[in-house]
Amino acid sequence: MSSVLSNVGKWWWRDAAARAALTWTLVATKRSVGDSRWEEARAILDYQARRRGRPAEPVAVRRWAELEFRAAAGLRDFAAMEALFARYPELAGLDEEAALLLWRLARASGDDAAAVTIRELWRGSEKMPLAWICAEVDVLWASDRCEEAKSLLAKVTDGSPGSFELPILLRQAMLATDGAARFEELAIAYRIDPMNADLRGLRAILQERTGQTAQARVNYVAALAADPGNQLRRDDLASFYLRQGDLATAVRTWREGLDEKSPDYLWVRVVFWRRMLGVPALDAAEGLPAVRRARFVGWLADLPPDRFWDEKGYLALNLPDAHAQTEPSVFWLRLLEQIRGGDWAGAGDFISSAPTRAASIAPSLLASLRTTVAVRQGKSPADVGLASPGPFPLAGAHRWWWVTAKALRGGREAIAEFTPVAMGPQAASAALLAAGWNGPAVALAGWSSASTLDTPGWIRLGLLEARRMVRGTLDALVWGRTLPEYPETDYAVAALKLSAGRSDAVSDLRQLAADEGATGYAAGLLLATWLMERDHVAEATALVESTPALAAAPEGVALLARAHLAAGRKDEASKLYAPLAEISLEAGAWLAREAFAKGDLDNARWLTEFWLRQYPEDTQLRANLALVVAAQGWN
Repeated sequence: MSSVLSNVGKWWWRDAAARAALTWTLVATKRSVGDSRWEEARAILDYQARRRGRPAEPVAVRRWAELEFRAAAGLRDFAAMEALFARYPELAGLDEEAALLLWRLARASGDDAAAVTIRELWRGSEKMPLAWICAEVDVLWASDRCEEAKSLLAKVTDGSPGSFELPILLRQAMLATDGAARFEELAIAYRIDPMNADLRGLRAILQERTGQTAQARVNYVAALAADPGNQLRRDDLASFYLRQGDLATAVRTWREGLDEKSPDYLWVRVVFWRRMLGVPALDAAEGLPAVRRARFVGWLADLPPDRFWDEKGYLALNLPDAHAQTEPSVFWLRLLEQIRGGDWAGAGDFISSAPTRAASIAPSLLASLRTTVAVRQGKSPADVGLASPGPFPLAGAHRWWWVTAKALRGGREAIAEFTPVAMGPQAASAALLAAGWNGPAVALAGWSSASTLDTPGWIRLGLLEARRMVRGTLDALVWGRTLPEYPETDYAVAALKLSAGRSDAVSDLRQLAADEGATGYAAGLLLATWLMERDHVAEATALVESTPALAAAPEGVALLARAHLAAGRKDEASKLYAPLAEISLEAGAWLAREAFAKGDLDNARWLTEFWLRQYPEDTQLRANLALVVAAQGWN
């Protein structure tokens, strides 16, 4: 009997101690949250969870979740906020600023249902009504629902222009249909806060929409620099690179900002686009936060390299039904798996029901594949037709987009070029190469089907380069030996040999450089550059001077200028570089350094700023500009 009473006493004492520890934890965490000591608040909760576990009593569970959510919001831990919101949606009603962040995340990831839930929690009780209205105006504008956006903005301006609140000025500028009015609004906003991230971001969007991509990139970068901790800003910059077809830079931009606090949809983008580039979903050294291993992003990262999709595995994740509609990668991976299995009819049905978000990330690729399906069903591309203005960005576009667009408009030569490719074994790889999706392009091409004589040369060359990027130089060289002998193919193989350090590469390139066409020019430039980098200046100079087309081209002139520099003839180098000041970064940087050394600070600054606008991420150019500005003593 005494032992029973003793055990009861010990149990009661331990329970009382646990309750006291929990009470202390909740009180201490609340105090830390109240003082905005977010790291301390999280540390207290983590310590209690490790030592005694999380509470089980409903009231304590609720209080714990509230404190955890507030700490996550203060730390901008989007992953934790999303996870807590998924379990306790009502938590979004605790903190309006955190709710607004969650709402923007939900919109960015396509989770419209979550966005509606969050908005309704605050509708009618907003303490930040202007912030909510501006956020909703942004969404309407991005969806081209400008009239609705104007009506909503009128609620805070009473329909009258001339507000000098920066958020309103920016929205009035982006909704202005008159260019002069838009410029005036932006000019006022710029005078109020020239480094404002919203202002920079808006200018970037407007410039991109009007085709000023170089200026747009500068402002996307500036917006992120003004608000470096904002993952939505980083997403904007990466998405810009993606729209410009620069997949590698887009992925790198996303990845550089990812950590354990990042929202899942950004992790998904990195894993998906790396698969499309044909590189490992995640490098072994990078890892993936353990909390995500059971989620979609972890499952996606673990897919075998030779598979795009596993329907049974996906269904086993037991994700919400809406996930497949809101997550673009689901559509594309399912489509690629159907094409891999040779089911073009099923792929056509799938394409016809493509969700808007999925279609928007690669509209040209989707239109090309849709046309391919039609041709394989016995139709002409002209039967499909091209909507105006069409999905193809033809300015500086890949040749295949030009061919597809012209074929859809009924061009006979384009149809004659498009049809055999669409009917052949490289139907999917052609479009994927044009889109820069090297991973699936190589996977769907097979080994020998592209080596036939009737495969267009650009596809063979594209696959050769894609294989090098995806599987390495040795694999590409082995595959290159199976290709028919053409000057273009021979040049590509010789270039691969040079990068692999093969001794016969130089003799191959010398032989090709004797050709008077484009192949000879390319071979001469590559070999001359290689020789110059290894201090074989005389050989490089002789090669350039013996190739008229190369000697007259900016690249050849720059090589000759470099030869003069190697010989200490600065004046001769400057004369050659001068016409290239705005054409070649090498020339512009040299002339800027010379101007700085001679005290011509205005010219040094002008040249440095010119090239910095082209390459806003270049740290050396930024350092050079800082030196020039410091020497001038003004900015």
